[in-house]
Order: sequence, then structure tokens, then C-alpha cells
Amino acid sequence: MLTGVAFTIASISPLISKIVTRKSYGTALGAMETIKDVGQALGPIVMGVILMFTSYKLAFIIVAIITSTSLLLNMILSSRK
Repeated sequence: MLTGVAFTIASISPLISKIVTRKSYGTALGAMETIKDVGQALGPIVMGVILMFTSYKLAFIIVAIITSTSLLLNMILSSRK
């Protein structure tokens, strides 16, 4: 997991500088960092709620389904460009 975070942190600045104008770079970087931080904060909370009602095995299956769906949607929406 930490490797994925390292790649994400290192690639966010160049990606944003390629997508947005120089004038809106700070706003875009702030938005991306906020999204990342909210995700890191909500992840353990959501997993705790899932674990209150299920087992660890089912919780990880649910997370795998959510992750796979996100990846699939990302691939579909990225290919439309």
C-alpha cells in the first residue's frame, strides 16, 4: 500500500501541471490533496462500519469490489478522450 501512496504523491504535481493552466495550478493541487486526505481519513471509518456488521473476509471482499469498480470506471472514462 505504501508504494501506491508514494507513486501517487510523486505523480500528482506533474499531472496537474500538465492538465491545468499556471493560474489555476494552486487551486487544482489543493483540490487533489483535499480529495486524497478525505479518502485517507474516511477509509478506516468506512472499514470500521463495514466490520461492525460483517466479518473481515466479507469486508475485504466488499473493498475489493469497490476498488475493482473504481478501476473499471476509470478505465472506461479515460478511454473516451
